[in-house]
This record gives sequence, structure tokens and C-alpha cells, in this order.
Amino acid sequence: MDFEGIQRKGWLAWASITLLAVLCGVLAVLQYRWIGEVANAERQRLREDLQSRLNLLRQSFSEQISADCRAYVPVSSEIDQLGREEAYLVRFRRQRQSQDQIVRTIALAIPQEGELVFLVPDRDGRHFLPAEWPAGWSPMLDRLRARLNGGPMPPNRSQALTLIEFPRFGSDPKVSKSSSPPREQEWLILDLNSDFIAHSILPGLLNRFLGDPGKLDYDAQVVSSANPTYSIYRSDSERGPGVAWEADASVKLPDVVPSFPALREPAPAKPNPAGAQGSMAGPIEGPDSAPPPNGGAGGLNP
Repeated sequence: MDFEGIQRKGWLAWASITLLAVLCGVLAVLQYRWIGEVANAERQRLREDLQSRLNLLRQSFSEQISADCRAYVPVSSEIDQLGREEAYLVRFRRQRQSQDQIVRTIALAIPQEGELVFLVPDRDGRHFLPAEWPAGWSPMLDRLRARLNGGPMPPNRSQALTLIEFPRFGSDPKVSKSSSPPREQEWLILDLNSDFIAHSILPGLLNRFLGDPGKLDYDAQVVSSANPTYSIYRSDSERGPGVAWEADASVKLPDVVPSFPALREPAPAKPNPAGAQGSMAGPIEGPDSAPPPNGGAGGLNP
């Protein structure tokens, strides 16, 4: 018998098996890497899609809140025709009759002899009545006083997340317009209904952009940017209320920025310097410009 041939065939068989095992191992490693790369690419695609949805949600939230707040602000012609307080009251009554629930109530802060007079509407919305500043609104009072008197802004203090103020600018009738820039004539203060926003507006927007009616594709939470431990809204989750969430994507809900050119008297025109042509108009930014209304901003953490 040819024992050498048999031995040689045995070694070839074992070599083939070993080579096959090595090839299978290499293919397994490559397959694992390919599956990982595909999974990472899919995860990245889902995150980008989620971020795009959140950006649309942010825009829709801003537009909805801004539109509702604008409905409370009279234009200059209404103030000239009805008078300041009545113009605001007419807008207030109109919104109450329309069953608006986003704004809980309104107030006026009117400069008078270096101080701010605080007015609130009566029960029927027919008259403004003097009132004391609510204790929770004191940070806003300090900031408005600083703006009124031209002093330094007070230290950043947290205020009620639901407050938004809208200044109306105009010239002092006792001072020449050419020598005095427009100043705040009053501030309209809106106190938003946080319960309605948390239990009606936010769930509706989340269902619209992050799932189907009645069911979300993601867990979502809205928190205060000033105090992330304060949860404004948290969707139902199987993980339970005590489990910390790690967001796959987030977006900051914007403050409601007023855009009411009719509320401001135009500043006196300045002649163009020699050789300059054209003009540029836009919002004024800087320490002496009107601050954006302050409101709560949250992060959405699906």
C-alpha cells in the first residue's frame, strides 16, 4: 500500500479544512464589519431624518405661538382711533370670544414718572385696573425698569417661563422727534397658558411630525433651557419616569420674536454720505434696541 500517498492526501484534506475555516473566519469578520457599517449608516440616516422633523416642528411651533400672540397687539391706527388702553382691550375681548386658550391673561406696563404702572383687565375685559406686580414677575419688572431708566441690566434671574413682553415704541410728544429717538411707550405682557401648550399644542405637533395620531414613533421630552430638570412635557414611555433619556436628536424651541413694524414710529431719515447710494433698513440690534420677548424654550429629546 502507498502509505505516503495516503498520508499526503490526509495532509491535503486537513489543509483544505484549515483554509476553509480561515476563509469562513475572514468572511465572518468582513460580514460583521459590513453589517456594522450598514447599521451605522442607517442609524445616521434616521437621526438626520429625525433632526429634519424636529426643525419642522420648531418652525411650526414658533409660527403657531407667534400668530396667536400677534392677535393681541393692536397696530398704530387702532391706538390712534380707540386710545391706547381701549385698543388693547378690544383685541383682548376678541381673542376671548374666539375661545383662544394659548394666552391666559394680559397686562400693561406703562412708564410714568420714572416708574412702571402695572395694569390688568377687569373680569369683563372692559377696563384696565391698577394692580401690584405678581411676585413671580419681579425679574421682568427689574429688567423693564433698567431699560426704562437706561441703567445696567440686572443679573440674569429666572422668571416665569410663560411670560412674553411686546414693547411699543413711539416719540415723547413733549420732546422734539428730531432730538429724541423713539422710546418704549408701554409693554404688553402676555402670560401663556403652559397647561394648554403642554397638553394640547405640543402633543398635536409631536403626533404630526414624529408619528401618527395617537402614537409616537419616538419618545419625546420638552424641558426648560434655563432648568433642564424641569420637564414641560414628557411622552408616555415603557422605560418609566425615573429612567434618564439620552437624546438621539434635539432642537431648541425659539422665543417668540415680535415683528410689528407698524408699532414703531420710523426714525428720522439721515442723509447719505457723499458718494453713497441706496439705503438699508432692518431691525436694530444692540444694547439700546428692544429686547426680544422672553419666554420658555425647551429641548425636544426623542
